[in-house]
Amino acid sequence: MVTLREIPEGKPTITAAHNTSASSIYLAWKPPSRDTIHGEFLGYRIGYRRREKADEEMKNIYIRDPGVDNHSIHNLDTFTQYLVSLQVFNPEGHGPASTVTVMTDEGSPTKPENLTSRDITGTTIKLSWSEPENANGVIAGYRIYYMYSNYTDVKMHIPDKAPDDPSIDFVLKELRPYTEYKIWVKAYTRKNEGDPSDQIIRRTDIVGPSAPIILNLTCQSHESVYVHWARPAHFWGSIDYYYIRYRKENTRVYEDIELPTEKNHIESGTIIPNLTMNTVYEIMVRGATKSTINSHLIIQGEFSIPTKVLVTRDCDKIPPLMRRSSKELSAGVIAGMVCACFAVMLAITAFVLWKYGLIFNAQHASFALTIEETSYLIIKRYFRVARVRGMRPCARF
Repeated sequence: MVTLREIPEGKPTITAAHNTSASSIYLAWKPPSRDTIHGEFLGYRIGYRRREKADEEMKNIYIRDPGVDNHSIHNLDTFTQYLVSLQVFNPEGHGPASTVTVMTDEGSPTKPENLTSRDITGTTIKLSWSEPENANGVIAGYRIYYMYSNYTDVKMHIPDKAPDDPSIDFVLKELRPYTEYKIWVKAYTRKNEGDPSDQIIRRTDIVGPSAPIILNLTCQSHESVYVHWARPAHFWGSIDYYYIRYRKENTRVYEDIELPTEKNHIESGTIIPNLTMNTVYEIMVRGATKSTINSHLIIQGEFSIPTKVLVTRDCDKIPPLMRRSSKELSAGVIAGMVCACFAVMLAITAFVLWKYGLIFNAQHASFALTIEETSYLIIKRYFRVARVRGMRPCARF
């Protein structure tokens, strides 16, 4: 009996479908029942296309061996979903298809685009760049590489930006002043790091000088003081300006004086005029240097330790040691000065009495005192009087 040929009605059962790399997919199956082939079993046809391309023509792979039960598809797009169909065929045609969706693995992102910089300071550089043209996966973040003097460091950045924002911003911090850096950026996915961006080379700006040291702060008149300071120990290039900041002790309102400098001077000074008499002023000084990047920018340094001075009438007639600053003498220093003065007075008294003793000795040979004996009697008398009056002597005999 002769029967008409028919196309197969059975379809294979797909047992495994997964990616093996960013560009390949593995497929395994079991064949349909032999009685559903309806003729000579010639083999299998695998068809595949990108899922989001509905109008894309299906690509086909023919396997002309019915005993084969798996196959790998290569040269696929990275991190892309594919529709994969599997059919058996006989001389009359192809049977119904079994279809699965499989996604290729993440790959390496292409390079970030348009790396630029702005707002450079002595210790920071603000960077901006655009996303890679092909992410080839889900971008988990970026690595910012920067190199100076053959030393390379890296920072991590996970952007938190609006979906419609095309640029990514990052501030590179803790840099060295006036140092040249080579900078590049890489995107990375969960599995792979991408290609490096184009490199840029940037030099950081200088930073402000360290604090000057006030050497002298003196009242000059009833309305002015003189301030004298030493140049900061650390600065970049030169110190171009000094800024004197001062205020009345009982206010928080500061006034500033800008003072151009002589670059070779190790010490500097100036007079602060138009002050209020009988007022204590707090005064600080700091240096400043012109930016190496922006000629209109002045980078100010650290302030000196605040120092105070009292502005009084006729202070120009007061001995300098009594008007140099607002620091008052301690009780110990005052007691020491009193004791020293008293000792000098005792010495003078002893000398006078000793001289008198010499004269008396010339007239009365039976009575003569040396200077040591005279001093002993005077000092002994001083301590006896001090104990009687409840006084505290400067030192014990």
